[in-house]
Amino acid sequence: MSRFFLVGFSGAGKTTNAKRVAKECKLELLDTDVLIEQKMQMSISDIINQEGERTFRKIEHEILLECIEKDNFIMSTGGGLPCFYDNMDIMLNNGVCFYLKMNAKMLSQRVMSSWKERPLLKNQANMAEYIQEQLVVRRYYYERANFVVNSLGGCHKELIKYIQQIQEIDIN
Repeated sequence: MSRFFLVGFSGAGKTTNAKRVAKECKLELLDTDVLIEQKMQMSISDIINQEGERTFRKIEHEILLECIEKDNFIMSTGGGLPCFYDNMDIMLNNGVCFYLKMNAKMLSQRVMSSWKERPLLKNQANMAEYIQEQLVVRRYYYERANFVVNSLGGCHKELIKYIQQIQEIDIN
């Protein structure tokens, strides 16, 4: 089974690292946000603004269920995906999860440069405080991942090492 899931807060580097790992480990790259936008033919911001977060989370869950029918992929998940429905259990039961961990201060610096693309963050007056609060809430889900990886500097190398070891075990 070669299904790998990257979880973590928005801005932790899930998409960037998934791209690097997919190329190096010869995995299909799946990004839940991209898949949702393709399915709905709307941006994530428009979906949330027009349909609401509840509808967005339902679509996100449906996308996850569709994707686990595939094999040989790495998925960059939305930051909140593990926290809704039974998504974390689904990922853990169907593959290997990596939590890309980063502190609130660094996350807030990263998301400030792209907050317009992150609809659930854009109305926050104190970004660092909001992120810290959300990390506390989401910790239960994120830390259930099979592996916790520090997301600062070069974590794709660590991810590649783990995934190649898992692929080697699957072959033998």
